Amino acid sequence: MVKVGGYILGEFGNLIAGDQRSSSQVQFELLYSKYPLCSVGTRCLLLSSFMKFINLFPEIKNIIQDILRNDTNLRSADAELQQRAVEYLQLSKIASADILATVLEEMPAFPERESGILAKLKKQKELPDSSDTPKEQKHLPQAIVNSESVSTPERNGGGGIGMSQGGSMDLLGLNSPVADGPPSSMGGYSQHQSQPQSASSSLFDVFDSPTPQSHGPPAHQNGGSGGVQLVSEANAKKFLFRTSGIIFENEVIQIGVKSQFSPPQAVGQVELYYGNKSTAPLSNFNVQIRNSEAESLLTQLSEIGPVVQISAQVKQVVSTKCMAPFSAQPHARISFTLGNFPTNIDLLIPVYINKFLEGAAMNGETFFARWKKLSLPTQEAQEQFFAKHPIDAAATREKLTQFGFAVLPNVDPNPENFVAAGIVYTASLQIGCLLRLEPRRDDAKYRLTLRTSNELVSKSLATLLKDEF
Repeated sequence: MVKVGGYILGEFGNLIAGDQRSSSQVQFELLYSKYPLCSVGTRCLLLSSFMKFINLFPEIKNIIQDILRNDTNLRSADAELQQRAVEYLQLSKIASADILATVLEEMPAFPERESGILAKLKKQKELPDSSDTPKEQKHLPQAIVNSESVSTPERNGGGGIGMSQGGSMDLLGLNSPVADGPPSSMGGYSQHQSQPQSASSSLFDVFDSPTPQSHGPPAHQNGGSGGVQLVSEANAKKFLFRTSGIIFENEVIQIGVKSQFSPPQAVGQVELYYGNKSTAPLSNFNVQIRNSEAESLLTQLSEIGPVVQISAQVKQVVSTKCMAPFSAQPHARISFTLGNFPTNIDLLIPVYINKFLEGAAMNGETFFARWKKLSLPTQEAQEQFFAKHPIDAAATREKLTQFGFAVLPNVDPNPENFVAAGIVYTASLQIGCLLRLEPRRDDAKYRLTLRTSNELVSKSLATLLKDEF
């Protein structure tokens, strides 16, 4: 059971980390409490799980590195355990966040063996050989992100957007072609439908029975009510610091996200991937965008067709342009019919103001001169809050960098404090942003101060960051 728990949490622990009862710290402490009592083989697996925690939960990176440095691991008499500890420790030190995300991505699906019963049925009834069906379509659905898509950087300087149509995420491990279409209208509430991608033979055909036309409705998750499944804000906010991953998944559909933004051009793209995990096509598939700040954030949705076939994957592109500061995120209402049961999913598209933020380097004299100029009450937003994770300088610096700021070393007189600077780009203006984060280790609290020339930007950045430390 410890092996099973370690494997599942290492692969998918981030999906439940939003709940305080299963936070990253709780997951780690639970597994490590069993570690000394386990066999060598189980401990090797748990070390792999801990290493994956570094990718999923950067805030506990130092704790896990201390475990790897422990003499019981680093100088273990067992060669396999020692080798893992040494290699994982070095990887955690020298690898960048992008490399870690690529190396430590979820494991692919295991191939299924041919059923003995199906083999006998083929022989007795002389059924057509199903070997012509692509083998990938027999895999259990699994969240897989190809290395091409993970390696795409979020911020490409001044180079604009250049998304590769070939570097799509194969969420179901199908290697099926991805459909996309021409762009549609800007902003507001725009409606589109999805194109059928690839067909796979139904298991019911093996027994000479028609594909059933009636299916039970999918179970509502994430607080869905009234026929609408609501995707929690926590699922979307994890994309504050990452560019790709799974934003929603149930027994019927898997929705993945891959994004790329170019702050100097104030533009970006969010690719949504819809994967059909059910045993029937998803018909009447359409997507509507609701954008309450359409004048500040333009959104353009590509067109796709009305059906997502069994085990197929469909890509839809949301192109964005930041015209002015904004604080609300656009929503996607995804609706489809499975059998005779309609389903609606309300999804928050992870386009935050920090996606248009780029770091700005400066010395201490310049920083504090600008800090003093931004002294009006409307130019400052301040938050004081208790730490939700262990106060760790390296993890904090990494989060601020991934958020979009440039962390300025040796600027604040107090070496415990963090100062950072950046520029929010819009189509009409550029907004300088200054940050000061003051940790207080004695009572595990932070004071976060943002100063910008725009009141909405100051408040939005402070609100986004206050729950992340």
